[in-house]
Formats: sequence, structure tokens, C-alpha cells
Amino acid sequence: MSDQESLLLMYGWIVLAVLNLILIAVAFLQYAE
Repeated sequence: MSDQESLLLMYGWIVLAVLNLILIAVAFLQYAE
């Protein structure tokens, strides 16, 4: 695997993690109300 591909893979995981955090935050805020 090339450096560019591994970098892209890393960014993909970071994006997924951020999306998960946003979904958890939204669900938590809705639950808190």
C-alpha cells in the first residue's frame, strides 16, 4: 500500500470517528431534553 493510500485510509477513519461523535452528541442532546 502506498503512502497516499494509507493517508487516505487514516483520514477515512477520522471522518467516521467524527461522524460517530456527532451522532452520539445529537442523540444525547435529544435524550436530555
